[in-house]
Amino acid sequence: MSTATTATPPSTYLTNLGLGYSIAIALGFLVLLSTILLAFYVCCRNSRNRSRNINNNDNDNPNFPSDGIILPRIIFVAEEEDDLERDQESSAVGLDQAVINSYPKFQFTKDGSLDGNSTTCSICLCEYKDLEMLRMMPECRHYFHLCCIDAWLKLNGSCPVCRNSPLPTPLSTPLSEVVPLSQYAEDRRRRRSLFISDTFCNDVHIEHQSNIRSDQVGVTVDAIVQKIHKEINEIKDLRMDSSSATLSSRYVAFLADMLGHIESLQTSLPSDEGAHQRNTEIGALHPLLRPKQRSDEPADFFLIEEIRKYLRIKPNRLGKQNFMGANGTFTSIGHACFAMKKELEEYMDYDIGEICKDDWKLAQRLMVHGCDPLPRRRCFSRAPQLYSKPFPINESLWKLPDNRNVRWSQYRCKNFTCLASNTTRKGFYKCADCFNLTAHELPRWIKHINLYLSMNLTADILIPEVLNIKPGGIRIGLDFSVGTGTFAARMREFNVTIVSATINLGAPFNEMIALRGLVPLYLTINQRLPFFDNTLDLIHTTRFLDGWIDFVLLDFILYDWDRVLRPGGLLWIDSFFCLKEDLNDYLEAFKMLRYKKHKWIVAPKLDKDDDREVFFSAVLEKPPRPFR
Repeated sequence: MSTATTATPPSTYLTNLGLGYSIAIALGFLVLLSTILLAFYVCCRNSRNRSRNINNNDNDNPNFPSDGIILPRIIFVAEEEDDLERDQESSAVGLDQAVINSYPKFQFTKDGSLDGNSTTCSICLCEYKDLEMLRMMPECRHYFHLCCIDAWLKLNGSCPVCRNSPLPTPLSTPLSEVVPLSQYAEDRRRRRSLFISDTFCNDVHIEHQSNIRSDQVGVTVDAIVQKIHKEINEIKDLRMDSSSATLSSRYVAFLADMLGHIESLQTSLPSDEGAHQRNTEIGALHPLLRPKQRSDEPADFFLIEEIRKYLRIKPNRLGKQNFMGANGTFTSIGHACFAMKKELEEYMDYDIGEICKDDWKLAQRLMVHGCDPLPRRRCFSRAPQLYSKPFPINESLWKLPDNRNVRWSQYRCKNFTCLASNTTRKGFYKCADCFNLTAHELPRWIKHINLYLSMNLTADILIPEVLNIKPGGIRIGLDFSVGTGTFAARMREFNVTIVSATINLGAPFNEMIALRGLVPLYLTINQRLPFFDNTLDLIHTTRFLDGWIDFVLLDFILYDWDRVLRPGGLLWIDSFFCLKEDLNDYLEAFKMLRYKKHKWIVAPKLDKDDDREVFFSAVLEKPPRPFR
């Protein structure tokens, strides 16, 4: 007699047994992971307590090694669903690293704790050790481990203890390290938790802390990773019904999320092979490993507080980015200012709110040597003691101004009559007679001055000849020359507005141009022109852009002029002189622009007996270029 046996369907068996087995494994892994994290915490506390006791018993040797194993401090910052919703509403989460770097930092010493604060970090709950780097909140003056508070402030803009939100302070981070605030919001949306390790802090202060031994932890983490990978693969191979498949997919997603966190932990733990390399890289880059060397931060390069404040990035107090993606205002000071540290500190050494020093000559020396544009200052500029009202516009164009309107302290000549005199050693160059408005300046660009009758040749190009090339098309322009604004005065008579760019090379050129009723632009040849692209009708240059200039510098200048000239605008090279042997090289530089030639003149320069120099004059038209 046979006994009938009822077989259990495979799907029911897997549903009843496999699902319960999977849930049990999941709970088991959660307990195992919690145990590992708890062990990390207990080991950290015990090792630091042992180290503290040893240091107290042996004060003569603060670097006495500890027998305990210092494990990484791990901080998990959980994020709730409402945090994610707030992230979606606002892209500005926490503080930018550049703002965080502006908060003061210092080395902790047990003998001099600040303001009676606790000697335990409120974030990681670990004791401060001697010479550990801490960072202080600027308003409430609570301080924490440098790496702990930096990680906290990236997610929360307030103090962990009192929850005060400090106003952003001026920054000291180099421009290249500034990161938009929105980047952290995107990171938080991509990840449910943020892993923060103290390994970096221990590496930075490697001469004061014990080395991290992570071999055993690494082996344990590797085993967990392998088991989770195996479990995921087994679950994917099972065939389940629709309801079980839904639960299984959620379980796989959970395991994958846990796996991601553990792999992040595994990556952060230094291996024996890579620890030394990372320590070497940090030693090569991080200023804390070089306490005897100067900091790489620009603001810390100077001693005068005003230049330090000027250099720091000024954050947006609302914590928002503008439409250009910037969350602060950045200074334009360049590395040439670092090479003139002494002069720049002298220039910025003044009393805030008082009268500035009479140091414009020092300022101009900084500009000429590349520290351009100069930093702003918070002091009142000096003015002449007796300032006279300028002459009316029709009279001021061709009349020497009143001497009382200029500060003469830094000049050899002390009045305009001295500057206009042909017999006086003027103490300035490039424009020996340009203050002589009647004899020398009045006929310029209206009559031919340097006319060689024997050759019937001249390098002079007159204003009417140029304006006839573009009738009614020349309205605004730039004169980049050394002079007193005579070219702008002449063009004004033809209803053309000219801005005159010059500096005070031994004489008050800028004051003279302004007192004539014209517009001076205090600008060196080093600086990019402060005009937008394709806006000017004319650029004129004479007596300054000559054969002394380097060919590479000339290229940069010509391309910048091309940028601001509109299509169809004119470039007027007026009496450019150079050595005959260099002429072809300079002509090739001008031909590089591929402008249309309206006038192209080469004439001898006969004011010297050696006959080694020539004049070159040209009027060139910028061609229209298609957009690409």
